[in-house]
Amino acid sequence: MQLRKYSNAAFQGAFTTDMLYVGTRELSTTTNKVYGLNANTGAIVWTFNPLNMDGVNSTPAADYAGNFVWVSSLSNGGAQPSLWKIDSLTGALAESFSLGDISGSPTPNFDNRVIYATTDSGNLVAVRSDVAACANTFVTGATSGTGFPIPIGSGNPRDENIFFTTTTAGASTVRKVNFVYNLTCGGETFVAAGGYTNPSGIGTLSGPSYNPLTSFIYVGSSNGNLYKIDPASGTVLLSRTVNAAATIGEPSLDLFLSRIYIGDTQGRIYSFDIF
Repeated sequence: MQLRKYSNAAFQGAFTTDMLYVGTRELSTTTNKVYGLNANTGAIVWTFNPLNMDGVNSTPAADYAGNFVWVSSLSNGGAQPSLWKIDSLTGALAESFSLGDISGSPTPNFDNRVIYATTDSGNLVAVRSDVAACANTFVTGATSGTGFPIPIGSGNPRDENIFFTTTTAGASTVRKVNFVYNLTCGGETFVAAGGYTNPSGIGTLSGPSYNPLTSFIYVGSSNGNLYKIDPASGTVLLSRTVNAAATIGEPSLDLFLSRIYIGDTQGRIYSFDIF
Protein backbone atom coordinates (compact mmCIF):
# COMPACT_ATOMS: atom_id res chain seq x y z
CA MET A 1 0.00 0.00 0.00
CA GLN A 2 1.06 3.61 -0.61
CA LEU A 3 -0.50 6.18 1.69
CA ARG A 4 -1.29 9.46 -0.03
CA LYS A 5 -0.74 11.51 3.15
CA TYR A 6 2.94 10.51 3.27
CA SER A 7 3.59 10.53 -0.49
CA ASN A 8 5.21 13.27 -2.55
CA ALA A 9 3.55 15.92 -4.72
CA ALA A 10 3.66 13.76 -7.86
CA PHE A 11 1.67 10.99 -6.20
CA GLN A 12 -0.77 13.39 -4.55
CA GLY A 13 -1.33 15.09 -7.90
CA ALA A 14 -2.09 11.75 -9.59
CA PHE A 15 -4.36 10.22 -6.95
CA THR A 16 -6.93 11.44 -4.46
CA THR A 17 -6.80 8.27 -2.31
CA ASP A 18 -4.32 5.74 -0.99
CA MET A 19 -3.24 3.01 -3.44
CA LEU A 20 -3.16 -0.74 -2.79
CA TYR A 21 -0.86 -3.02 -4.81
CA VAL A 22 -1.72 -6.70 -5.30
CA GLY A 23 0.00 -9.45 -7.29
CA THR A 24 -1.69 -12.59 -8.64
CA ARG A 25 -0.80 -16.27 -8.23
CA GLU A 26 -2.19 -18.03 -11.29
CA LEU A 27 -1.37 -21.58 -12.33
CA SER A 28 0.20 -20.14 -15.47
CA THR A 29 3.88 -19.18 -15.17
CA THR A 30 3.57 -16.26 -17.61
CA THR A 31 0.21 -14.53 -17.18
CA ASN A 32 0.44 -13.18 -13.64
CA LYS A 33 -0.22 -9.49 -13.08
CA VAL A 34 0.10 -6.70 -10.53
CA TYR A 35 -2.90 -4.44 -9.92
CA GLY A 36 -2.89 -0.89 -8.60
CA LEU A 37 -6.18 -0.47 -6.76
CA ASN A 38 -8.04 2.48 -5.31
CA ALA A 39 -7.72 1.67 -1.60
CA ASN A 40 -11.13 3.19 -0.82
CA THR A 41 -13.22 1.43 -3.46
CA GLY A 42 -11.10 -1.47 -4.75
CA ALA A 43 -11.44 -0.17 -8.32
CA ILE A 44 -8.58 -1.06 -10.68
CA VAL A 45 -6.53 2.05 -11.47
CA TRP A 46 -3.79 0.33 -13.50
CA THR A 47 -2.71 -3.18 -14.45
CA PHE A 48 0.87 -4.38 -14.89
CA ASN A 49 0.83 -7.31 -17.31
CA PRO A 50 4.34 -8.09 -18.70
CA LEU A 51 3.34 -11.51 -20.13
CA ASN A 52 6.37 -13.17 -18.52
CA MET A 53 5.50 -12.98 -14.82
CA ASP A 54 5.35 -16.11 -12.68
CA GLY A 55 3.27 -16.34 -9.49
CA VAL A 56 3.49 -13.66 -6.79
CA ASN A 57 3.57 -15.09 -3.25
CA SER A 58 4.59 -11.90 -1.46
CA THR A 59 3.47 -8.43 -0.41
CA PRO A 60 4.71 -5.63 -2.71
CA ALA A 61 6.84 -2.85 -1.20
CA ALA A 62 6.20 0.83 -1.99
CA ASP A 63 9.10 3.20 -2.64
CA TYR A 64 7.68 6.56 -1.58
CA ALA A 65 10.73 8.56 -2.66
CA GLY A 66 10.68 7.44 -6.28
CA ASN A 67 7.02 6.39 -6.65
CA PHE A 68 7.84 2.79 -7.47
CA VAL A 69 6.38 -0.56 -6.43
CA TRP A 70 8.79 -3.45 -5.90
CA VAL A 71 7.28 -6.90 -6.43
CA SER A 72 8.98 -10.29 -6.06
CA SER A 73 7.79 -13.40 -7.87
CA LEU A 74 8.69 -16.91 -8.89
CA SER A 75 10.87 -17.20 -11.99
CA ASN A 76 9.55 -20.11 -14.11
CA GLY A 77 12.59 -22.20 -13.27
CA GLY A 78 14.98 -19.27 -13.58
CA ALA A 79 13.85 -18.40 -17.11
CA GLN A 80 12.06 -15.15 -16.18
CA PRO A 81 12.57 -12.10 -13.97
CA SER A 82 11.68 -12.42 -10.30
CA LEU A 83 12.10 -8.88 -8.96
CA TRP A 84 10.12 -6.09 -10.62
CA LYS A 85 10.33 -2.31 -10.29
CA ILE A 86 7.01 -0.78 -11.38
CA ASP A 87 6.01 2.88 -11.70
CA SER A 88 3.35 3.35 -9.02
CA LEU A 89 1.75 6.26 -10.92
CA THR A 90 1.22 4.46 -14.22
CA GLY A 91 1.88 0.72 -13.73
CA ALA A 92 4.66 0.81 -16.33
CA LEU A 93 7.73 -1.41 -15.98
CA ALA A 94 10.79 0.52 -14.81
CA GLU A 95 13.22 -2.40 -14.44
CA SER A 96 13.33 -6.14 -13.75
CA PHE A 97 15.96 -8.55 -12.41
CA SER A 98 16.42 -12.30 -12.90
CA LEU A 99 17.43 -13.58 -9.45
CA GLY A 100 15.71 -16.97 -9.15
CA ASP A 101 12.48 -17.72 -7.29
CA ILE A 102 11.57 -15.21 -4.55
CA SER A 103 8.52 -15.99 -2.42
CA GLY A 104 9.31 -13.54 0.38
CA SER A 105 8.62 -9.82 0.20
CA PRO A 106 11.26 -7.29 -0.90
CA THR A 107 12.46 -4.84 1.76
CA PRO A 108 13.71 -1.28 1.08
CA ASN A 109 16.53 0.02 3.24
CA PHE A 110 16.23 3.26 5.19
CA ASP A 111 17.49 5.64 2.50
CA ASN A 112 15.55 3.84 -0.27
CA ARG A 113 18.76 3.20 -2.22
CA VAL A 114 18.74 -0.59 -1.79
CA ILE A 115 16.05 -3.26 -2.06
CA TYR A 116 16.82 -6.55 -0.29
CA ALA A 117 15.18 -9.94 -0.82
CA THR A 118 15.79 -13.52 0.30
CA THR A 119 15.61 -16.03 -2.54
CA ASP A 120 13.86 -19.37 -2.15
CA SER A 121 17.30 -20.99 -2.53
CA GLY A 122 18.52 -19.15 0.59
CA ASN A 123 20.64 -16.37 -0.92
CA LEU A 124 20.39 -12.67 -0.09
CA VAL A 125 20.12 -10.24 -3.00
CA ALA A 126 20.64 -6.47 -2.93
CA VAL A 127 19.34 -4.37 -5.83
CA ARG A 128 19.94 -0.66 -6.16
CA SER A 129 16.79 1.41 -6.53
CA ASP A 130 18.69 4.58 -7.49
CA VAL A 131 21.16 3.04 -9.98
CA ALA A 132 20.04 1.05 -13.01
CA ALA A 133 21.05 -2.58 -13.55
CA CYS A 134 22.93 -2.89 -10.27
CA ALA A 135 22.45 -6.12 -8.31
CA ASN A 136 24.58 -8.10 -5.84
CA THR A 137 24.06 -11.58 -4.39
CA PHE A 138 25.37 -13.04 -1.14
CA VAL A 139 25.50 -16.82 -1.60
CA THR A 140 24.84 -18.66 1.68
CA GLY A 141 25.10 -22.30 0.61
CA ALA A 142 21.72 -22.95 2.24
CA THR A 143 18.88 -24.78 0.50
CA SER A 144 16.02 -22.40 1.29
CA GLY A 145 15.22 -18.93 2.57
CA THR A 146 12.25 -17.75 4.62
CA GLY A 147 10.37 -14.46 4.82
CA PHE A 148 11.79 -11.04 4.15
CA PRO A 149 15.17 -9.63 5.24
CA ILE A 150 15.57 -6.99 7.95
CA PRO A 151 18.13 -4.22 7.16
CA ILE A 152 19.57 -2.29 10.11
CA GLY A 153 21.93 0.66 9.76
CA SER A 154 25.37 0.32 11.31
CA GLY A 155 25.75 4.04 12.04
CA ASN A 156 27.91 4.63 8.95
CA PRO A 157 26.37 5.88 5.70
CA ARG A 158 25.79 3.13 3.09
CA ASP A 159 26.90 0.44 5.55
CA GLU A 160 24.23 -1.80 7.01
CA ASN A 161 23.59 -5.23 8.49
CA ILE A 162 20.86 -7.47 7.12
CA PHE A 163 19.17 -10.27 9.08
CA PHE A 164 17.37 -13.15 7.36
CA THR A 165 16.55 -16.83 7.91
CA THR A 166 17.87 -19.79 5.92
CA THR A 167 17.39 -23.54 6.28
CA THR A 168 19.52 -26.52 5.24
CA ALA A 169 18.35 -30.12 5.83
CA GLY A 170 15.78 -28.95 8.39
CA ALA A 171 18.26 -26.89 10.40
CA SER A 172 17.63 -23.14 10.40
CA THR A 173 19.76 -20.15 11.29
CA VAL A 174 19.20 -16.42 11.52
CA ARG A 175 22.03 -14.94 9.48
CA LYS A 176 23.67 -11.53 9.72
CA VAL A 177 25.29 -10.14 6.59
CA ASN A 178 27.03 -6.78 6.12
CA PHE A 179 26.55 -4.79 2.90
CA VAL A 180 28.59 -1.69 2.07
CA TYR A 181 27.82 0.20 -1.13
CA ASN A 182 28.85 3.37 -2.97
CA LEU A 183 26.80 6.15 -4.52
CA THR A 184 27.55 4.59 -7.91
CA CYS A 185 27.35 0.90 -8.76
CA GLY A 186 30.58 -0.99 -8.16
CA GLY A 187 32.95 -1.75 -5.31
CA GLU A 188 30.27 -3.17 -3.00
CA THR A 189 31.24 -5.56 -0.22
CA PHE A 190 28.81 -8.29 0.82
CA VAL A 191 30.17 -10.43 3.68
CA ALA A 192 29.04 -12.36 6.73
CA ALA A 193 29.12 -9.92 9.65
CA GLY A 194 31.98 -10.39 12.09
CA GLY A 195 31.43 -11.22 15.75
CA TYR A 196 28.12 -12.92 15.07
CA THR A 197 27.37 -16.63 15.43
CA ASN A 198 24.27 -17.87 13.64
CA PRO A 199 21.93 -19.29 16.31
CA SER A 200 21.36 -22.97 15.61
CA GLY A 201 19.70 -26.01 17.17
CA ILE A 202 16.45 -24.18 17.83
CA GLY A 203 14.25 -25.81 15.20
CA THR A 204 13.14 -24.69 11.76
CA LEU A 205 12.75 -20.94 12.07
CA SER A 206 10.38 -18.31 10.71
CA GLY A 207 11.58 -15.04 9.27
CA PRO A 208 12.92 -12.64 11.91
CA SER A 209 11.31 -9.48 13.31
CA TYR A 210 13.27 -6.57 14.76
CA ASN A 211 12.42 -4.26 17.66
CA PRO A 212 14.11 -0.89 16.93
CA LEU A 213 13.40 0.37 20.44
CA THR A 214 15.36 -2.41 22.17
CA SER A 215 17.48 -3.66 19.24
CA PHE A 216 16.52 -7.31 19.67
CA ILE A 217 15.53 -9.92 17.08
CA TYR A 218 12.51 -12.21 17.55
CA VAL A 219 11.87 -15.42 15.62
CA GLY A 220 9.35 -18.29 15.81
CA SER A 221 10.26 -21.97 15.54
CA SER A 222 8.92 -25.38 14.56
CA ASN A 223 9.53 -26.53 18.14
CA GLY A 224 6.74 -24.28 19.40
CA ASN A 225 8.97 -21.59 20.86
CA LEU A 226 9.47 -17.87 20.33
CA TYR A 227 13.11 -16.76 20.64
CA LYS A 228 14.73 -13.45 21.53
CA ILE A 229 18.15 -13.07 19.88
CA ASP A 230 20.96 -10.58 20.44
CA PRO A 231 21.68 -9.09 16.98
CA ALA A 232 25.27 -8.26 17.96
CA SER A 233 26.34 -11.80 18.86
CA GLY A 234 23.58 -14.16 17.70
CA THR A 235 23.10 -15.39 21.28
CA VAL A 236 19.63 -16.62 22.24
CA LEU A 237 18.77 -14.45 25.23
CA LEU A 238 15.29 -15.71 26.15
CA SER A 239 12.59 -18.03 24.84
CA ARG A 240 8.87 -18.48 25.39
CA THR A 241 6.98 -21.72 24.77
CA VAL A 242 3.96 -20.71 22.71
CA ASN A 243 2.57 -24.12 21.69
CA ALA A 244 4.85 -27.15 21.83
CA ALA A 245 2.52 -29.06 19.49
CA ALA A 246 2.70 -26.54 16.62
CA THR A 247 5.05 -24.53 14.42
CA ILE A 248 5.25 -20.86 15.32
CA GLY A 249 5.22 -18.24 12.56
CA GLU A 250 6.85 -14.88 12.07
CA PRO A 251 6.25 -12.44 14.97
CA SER A 252 4.60 -9.05 14.51
CA LEU A 253 5.49 -6.26 16.93
CA ASP A 254 3.18 -3.53 18.21
CA LEU A 255 5.63 -0.98 19.59
CA PHE A 256 2.90 1.39 20.78
CA LEU A 257 1.28 -1.22 23.05
CA SER A 258 4.55 -3.13 23.60
CA ARG A 259 3.05 -6.41 22.40
CA ILE A 260 4.19 -9.36 20.28
CA TYR A 261 1.58 -11.10 18.11
CA ILE A 262 2.29 -14.51 16.67
CA GLY A 263 0.37 -17.33 15.01
CA ASP A 264 0.78 -21.11 14.87
CA THR A 265 -0.05 -23.91 12.44
CA GLN A 266 -3.11 -24.89 14.48
CA GLY A 267 -4.79 -21.63 13.59
CA ARG A 268 -4.28 -19.80 16.87
CA ILE A 269 -2.99 -16.25 17.39
CA TYR A 270 -1.15 -15.34 20.60
CA SER A 271 -0.27 -12.07 22.27
CA PHE A 272 2.69 -11.53 24.62
CA ASP A 273 4.21 -8.56 26.34
CA ILE A 274 7.47 -7.73 24.59
CA PHE A 275 10.15 -9.47 26.63
